[in-house]
Amino acid sequence: MTTRKKTTKRKMRGKRTYGRGSHKKGRGGGSRGGRGMAGSFGHKRLWALKQDPGHFTKRKFVSLRGKQVQETLQSINLRDISEDCELPGYKVLGGGELKRPVTIRASAFSAQAMEKITKAGGRAVVLGEEDDIDKPKDEQPAEQESPPAKGEDDEDDEDEEDEEE
Repeated sequence: MTTRKKTTKRKMRGKRTYGRGSHKKGRGGGSRGGRGMAGSFGHKRLWALKQDPGHFTKRKFVSLRGKQVQETLQSINLRDISEDCELPGYKVLGGGELKRPVTIRASAFSAQAMEKITKAGGRAVVLGEEDDIDKPKDEQPAEQESPPAKGEDDEDDEDEEDEEE
């Protein structure tokens, strides 16, 4: 059996009526079932439900006043990090491998990323939760001695009185 050549779809450019017959027949909205969203509750309902599913639902304004907006973090994989860096607003994910030890400061880390960073000999520091260990010695506050317990004070006073006599 021979195959026939497929005909191309004709768009009727240059024709006055575009295949509608008389030029008067294509004028009004009746040729397209109404103008705009007319008929969306009737003969165009299935089309409206398929093409615009939220068209018939109630939409109301939701105020964010007084509510905390959750910060969304961008993500970055370990394979994209090659040197020490600080990444505020990023969560470091465990995709890829580290070739050398690096110190990464970021807003969040996945468990797998933390494991891979420490395994490579690097450090993962969560921004805002940095320890005093990371600061140089001269910046660390001096440790204050806690006041002695009640029992310790009394014994020292007695020893001093014995020595005076």
